[in-house]
Amino acid sequence: MDSPHTVPLAAGSGSFIHWGVLNVSVANLVVIAVMVLLFLLAIALPFPHAAVDTEPLPEGPEHGSES
Repeated sequence: MDSPHTVPLAAGSGSFIHWGVLNVSVANLVVIAVMVLLFLLAIALPFPHAAVDTEPLPEGPEHGSES
């Protein structure tokens, strides 16, 4: 008995990948793959940062070095 509030599903409403006891829809698998790719890119790509001075700081009492 169909309720007037139910929406009928299309005949081929989705493709699933069956792997052992795991059933994943192709759409969800694509979303998971994109999230993993973004995670790996976030780890691999360097953060933007300012240029680092390679010149050593001078030593002496006026520069905070105590003797």
